[in-house]
Amino acid sequence: MKYKIGDRVYYRQTKVRIVFISRMGEIMVSLHGYNNWVFNSEIKPIVRCNNEIQFR
Repeated sequence: MKYKIGDRVYYRQTKVRIVFISRMGEIMVSLHGYNNWVFNSEIKPIVRCNNEIQFR
């Protein structure tokens, strides 16, 4: 799954926004006003199906 800056994703059941992606593929998300480095396996895309948010 490829992500872009500004994408909304799930991180620990919380909606976060991607603020930076390094060349190495590390992803920085904005969580409660702080920027956290997360692994690609820790985040899930937000999937909308029948107006419900589900985990893929």
